[in-house]
Order: sequence, then C-alpha cells, then structure tokens
Amino acid sequence: MKMKESAIVELPVPGTVRNRTAIQTKTRAASVKFTMVELLVVITIISILAGLLLPALKKARSQAQGISCRSNLKQISTAALMYAQDYSYVGYATGIDRKMLLYTYLQQGKSNSETETNQVWECLGNTMPGIQCSYGFNTNLNWAKVDRIKAWSDTVALCDSGVRDGNVNTISTMCHPPSKMSVAGNPAYRPNPRHLNKLVNVAFVESHVESLPMSGAFYPGPMDGWVGNNIVNPSDPDYKDQLWDLN
Repeated sequence: MKMKESAIVELPVPGTVRNRTAIQTKTRAASVKFTMVELLVVITIISILAGLLLPALKKARSQAQGISCRSNLKQISTAALMYAQDYSYVGYATGIDRKMLLYTYLQQGKSNSETETNQVWECLGNTMPGIQCSYGFNTNLNWAKVDRIKAWSDTVALCDSGVRDGNVNTISTMCHPPSKMSVAGNPAYRPNPRHLNKLVNVAFVESHVESLPMSGAFYPGPMDGWVGNNIVNPSDPDYKDQLWDLN
C-alpha cells in the first residue's frame, strides 16, 4: 500500500516578507519623485497654458456681457414703445423718471436711485453700478408722440450711457445727441463704449439692437474727442444728429 506524500510547506524566513514590502514601498516612492528640472518644466507649461487661456476667457466673458446687455436693451425699448403707443415716448420731469414710467411694463427698476444689479436696467459690463447708470434715453424723444417719429428703425431710443463730459458719472437715464454741447455746470450726457472693441449697444425705437462704434453715423467721436457742435439744422453739412432726430 502506497503512502501519501507529505505536503511540503515552505515557512518564510523571519523578516523576509517585511523586508520585501519595505523594498517595494521604497521603489514606489522613488518612482514618483520629480527632479527640480521636471517641476520647473511642469510649472512653465501651466504658465503658458494659463497665458493662452485667460485672454480667451476674458473675451468670452465680454461677449456674454454684450449679449446680456443687448437683451436688456431689447426689453427696455419694447416697453418704451408700448408706453409711447399708450401715451407718448418716455421723458423726464421733476419727480418722474423713465424707470418709474416703465415699471408697470417691466416690473423692475422703480426709480433712478434704485441701483440693484440683478435686473434689466443693469448691464453686466457696468463696473460702477452704484454711481453710473447703464442706459440712457435719447433726449430728443422726451414726451414725443409716436406719429412724430418718422423712421422707427433709424432713430436711437437708448444706448449704453451713464457718463457725462469730463468723465462725470451719472445715474440719470438720459443721453444727448451729438450736437449737444456742455454748458457751465451742466456737462452733456454721452454714450458709453463699455463693451468689447469699445462698442456701444444701441436700441432703436422699433426695438432692434445694434453694437456700434463711437464714430460714423451713430456718434462722430468718443467722449474725450467730441464735445458737440450745436448744429441742429438738418440741412447744414455738419449736421450729426441724423440717427437722433425725429425725421
């Protein structure tokens, strides 16, 4: 009768398992160490990527602000046209401002003194909402009856504003046409090119919105380069109010 072979069990040599584990741990630790040169290379790559991405992110942010602003102007100009068809175009009088007149239609902005930022009256590109309004209405439209406005799609209703000649900030929601000149103690109200590429978002009477430069037909020059010419006669060759008058 054959005898079963005995199973041979190898007993670990004392300290062998512990030593092997220690060696493996040291090997892994050594494999994840970076040299100073490698760290500098990684930091340099991150810096380069950040330099490439930040301008793109800034541009994307500015574009988003411009889109939001144009949406605001669309809503406000539509409300202003509704008010004009019910009464006359919005204007200003002692104790009454345009926000108050349009509150029934927009349910936002009870008065010029209200500077809450999360509302249709505030442009995201406005960095000084507490002392600078976002939008100003064409003062030539003050209390005008709609039948007097001949070209709705070519007449400025309101635009980015909040500044006066001399870089004076204002919360008054008004903007003067190009002909307007400042007088002592009363600087003219101007458009504010606060958007990408120094553009001004402009809403017209029938509510379409464009982004325009401070040049050409819209406005003949920037605030620090144009001070008005006081020419209000359309037949004058230097007349600049074509997009701001009622004709």
